[in-house]
Amino acid sequence: MKQRQQQIKTAQDRFSITLPVTLARQVREIVKRENISLSFFARQAIEEKLKQMNHFSEVQELTLDDRRAFMDLPIEERRKIMAEQAEKMAQYYEQDQKWKELQGGDIVEY
Repeated sequence: MKQRQQQIKTAQDRFSITLPVTLARQVREIVKRENISLSFFARQAIEEKLKQMNHFSEVQELTLDDRRAFMDLPIEERRKIMAEQAEKMAQYYEQDQKWKELQGGDIVEY
């Protein structure tokens, strides 16, 4: 007996974005150098950003009980967990350099 095959349909939404000239130039250089399509590059970038955002939203959803349970752990275990979290954050900030832009300029108090 022949198995029924399911047809999987994917929904595709088309959209356009406007980029600053310098950013558009960088994107064009990357897709040309990597020999990939602009759509593929954009899809990868969006997926990666969503993964990062989802990761950080999960971290922020800790309950008070979770936080108290963490404080009840032995100090060695807490240090190990915090070291792992620090390593993840270091990787994040090494990949996303936008935070460096915020360090320049004057501090203005109102």
